[in-house]
Amino acid sequence: MSLKGEVSSDPELPPVPSNLGRGMGLGTQILIGMVFGAALGAFLGEQVEVIQPIGDLFIRVLVLAAVPLVFFNLLAGLTALSDVRIFGRLAGRIMSYYVITDLVAISLGIGAMAILRPGVGMQLSEQVEGPVGAIPSVAEVLLGMVPTNVFQAFSEGNVVQLVVISVLLGVATILIGGTAGQRLANAYQDLARLFRKLVDLILLIAPVGIGALMAVTVGRYGTQLIGPMTKFLLGVWTAQFVVFLGYMMLLRFFTSRGPGRFLRDTGPLWATTAATTSSLASLSVGLEVAEKISLPRAVYSFT
Repeated sequence: MSLKGEVSSDPELPPVPSNLGRGMGLGTQILIGMVFGAALGAFLGEQVEVIQPIGDLFIRVLVLAAVPLVFFNLLAGLTALSDVRIFGRLAGRIMSYYVITDLVAISLGIGAMAILRPGVGMQLSEQVEGPVGAIPSVAEVLLGMVPTNVFQAFSEGNVVQLVVISVLLGVATILIGGTAGQRLANAYQDLARLFRKLVDLILLIAPVGIGALMAVTVGRYGTQLIGPMTKFLLGVWTAQFVVFLGYMMLLRFFTSRGPGRFLRDTGPLWATTAATTSSLASLSVGLEVAEKISLPRAVYSFT
């Protein structure tokens, strides 16, 4: 392996064996687990909470793998670049994309809530008291992105700080170059592959873990989704569906991968995100799916 190369998946690494495409697809297995879990939760009600430790264990092991996977995947992707300037152009495009899509999503969310007014008719069961936190300044936000202790960033699972550390180390590795840079890059690639394999193993229990989470959710909140809460959920789902259609249009007209194929390939990610409602827990699955569909590692590791 060398440090040269454009923004692409590392062609010299053999594909990581994955269970995502063997026999019945993982997305189908997870869907079956979700349906079974929802039925179990509806039947048993709050009694189903006895199986919550199964779902909690699944989330814990996903989060366990997510932090080092993000770190080493980003390092592996960055050190595959031939020039630091390539990373600069990539970062600029990604940030522009994030700003535009975030503004669209925020506008849709505010619009949906303004039209449906989901808070009307809802009553708080008790008064909520406590200090109102101050909005941090831009300087505080930027300073908070830079850790003072690398190990603390890892232990707290602060993804933003880990990305900053990875970028700095990746740029430094590219600038080192030569044999030393190649050794470091090889180590990053091997460690990234190790944690991707760990995610493969964790996903073996995904149908059971996600099924347990779905069962507990339905058993605990099923009856509370009726009434004023329905308007709130309708607003959220409507705004999300509009964003979803926008992404599908981008796939249809600007990529070679059609919406249908994309949804099939990314099924495990959608199911995991819906069941865990945890961005950190689903992050490791997202990286695994991105690797499976051969997205450029330097892109998906950074985004």
